Amino acid sequence: MRRRRWPMDSLLTFSLSRFRDVPAKDACYCVLALFTLRCLSDDAAAGSVISVPEDADFRTLYAARGESGLAERIDAALAALGHANPQAVGALFTAFSFARDLEMPATRRDRALREVLGDLAPGIFMAHPEEQSSAARESVVNALIEHIAADAGRDPDVASAPAGLVGLMAALASPQAGERIYDPACRFGELLAAAGLATGEADGSAATHFFGETDDPVLAAVGAMRLLIARRAEQNIRCNAPLLQPAFAEGPGALARFDVVLSTLPPRIHPATVPSQRHYVQDPYRRFRRGTPAKQHPEMGFLQHMVECLAPGTGRLVGLFSRGVLVRGSDEQEVRRLLLEEGLVETVIALPEKLLFEHRAAPVLLVLRAGRTDDDVLLLDASDQYKARRHQNVLEDSHIARILELVAARRDVPGVARRVALDAIRAEDFSLHLPRYIRQDSGAPRSQAALRAEHAALLGELRERAAEVDALLDEGP
Repeated sequence: MRRRRWPMDSLLTFSLSRFRDVPAKDACYCVLALFTLRCLSDDAAAGSVISVPEDADFRTLYAARGESGLAERIDAALAALGHANPQAVGALFTAFSFARDLEMPATRRDRALREVLGDLAPGIFMAHPEEQSSAARESVVNALIEHIAADAGRDPDVASAPAGLVGLMAALASPQAGERIYDPACRFGELLAAAGLATGEADGSAATHFFGETDDPVLAAVGAMRLLIARRAEQNIRCNAPLLQPAFAEGPGALARFDVVLSTLPPRIHPATVPSQRHYVQDPYRRFRRGTPAKQHPEMGFLQHMVECLAPGTGRLVGLFSRGVLVRGSDEQEVRRLLLEEGLVETVIALPEKLLFEHRAAPVLLVLRAGRTDDDVLLLDASDQYKARRHQNVLEDSHIARILELVAARRDVPGVARRVALDAIRAEDFSLHLPRYIRQDSGAPRSQAALRAEHAALLGELRERAAEVDALLDEGP
């Protein structure tokens, strides 16, 4: 009987079902590792810069998939791949062992691995040339990871930013071939992969370099695999806590600089990765000289870290944050003041609620640029730019195009966008709360989305102020 050929975007998602009762993150790693091996084996056969030893080739594993000890042979193949490519692969596959860490009985484990190898079989999966493009491969990986994130709901350990959002962020950053691109909280590597596609760089080119950090070793491996699958060999993803000690430095007290810095902050920042107040003050890189972030709000620390990583004169920053960064007082107000007066803040975009799987509140995009000669800020209310689905709102191509059009025009649109002079922001004590600047037409009813977004922002501001007061009271007289 002829075997059914699955659509590419569905097959890896189907392969996940082979690993029932395995943690979602581990299942994702297993499927992606085998997919990576298949892609690199195909690329090596076509003459790529990646070297795949015969005993590590996907076809070798596939041909012997019925033999015992399959998990051990997969581990050995991945280790051999790393030894053969110390720069591009190196220790990538050391974070997880199929034989040691895959929590399944050995017999069921090897059966599942045998079935996944069959799912990815040559001649059945990626059988057509157009399915070998980097864009097609990224689409497959994106479908897999979005399925995991949606299935896990609000589990922050497998949270991933959706495709529409990362596509918008990559377009706003406008990465170019040959640039250095960095994400300090890279989750599954989705933003780095989207930035790679946005460069328009030819498949297999090594001109663009990708850098990322995450505090989870398995996610670091997944992010690196994602870039390798898309033929981005010049990548360096580290398991690290960047606020405590950045992974990329050019010398004592000198951070590495990047042309593009972009990130969607992790939904749960582990307390152990957040610096103490003393650490912020004594940071050898002086990243937090504009103001010390509160312990309960490390996202302002991430923003300052990202700013300090910008290449002078050319660096662009696109970050997704809670709306609290627009309004919180104390040291955060001072940080906003300095960023604004230095002319770094270019655009603020209020997004719809329920864009993220794990966090339902409406977020905000901040776009900063080094070397600006203007000090005005474009404020854009895009809270109504979405398509509602049952559990999540999504940004479709039409919404992304509309937002990019408004950003490019940088002109006032009543009730939607306003180009605000620094003096006007100064008069509002450097608050960037959008309703202070963008007035709705009194003759037109406000959308439910806009009302919900403002309501959530106001409640968030109230909670932030209450937390600040509680902290002061706890300190005592």
